[in-house]
Amino acid sequence: MSNLTLYQESEELLPRSQYTSEDGVMFKSSVMEAALQLHPNLHKLIPSKEKLKAYFFTEVERLFIKNNHSDAKKFVKIMAHHPL
Repeated sequence: MSNLTLYQESEELLPRSQYTSEDGVMFKSSVMEAALQLHPNLHKLIPSKEKLKAYFFTEVERLFIKNNHSDAKKFVKIMAHHPL
């Protein structure tokens, strides 16, 4: 598994998206809002990073099940507690 923090994996997850500026700076408030509103375009990206997938999903018979809504709040905490 990667030595990247969950925040760093989140940053890598979102390059050149609606959640970043043209120069790649993450719009943390937009990411947090999308996480809390359970936007599919954000949540379907999360499994593409191993550490995030392991943190937010549970594997059941080779299927990955997203954990409950409180995980959106965990994602927001990851974003909120990292300095700009």
